[in-house]
Amino acid sequence: MTAFRVEHRPEGVSAWTEATATPIEDGPFHYAGKLYLKGLEGATVYEARVMTRNEEGWNKHKNVFSFATRGAGGIDVFMCWDVTAWEYIVL
Repeated sequence: MTAFRVEHRPEGVSAWTEATATPIEDGPFHYAGKLYLKGLEGATVYEARVMTRNEEGWNKHKNVFSFATRGAGGIDVFMCWDVTAWEYIVL
């Protein structure tokens, strides 16, 4: 694993904003990464997707996940991820 690419956008917007993170190996065949998304708007629902890169190139994203900033529709969620899972923590 050589990189993570995280794309996010406000729900209903077609263009993705892209950011990358460096993976950290934290076990056999398990990598994690941390990325702070800057410039998010308050009270907004976002969509996000994660891709990984290895020696063969970038994989295709499989899932689009949703998260929200404080005040969006009464849900307050903090999102963190690793290569295999997204974790949602209600604030």
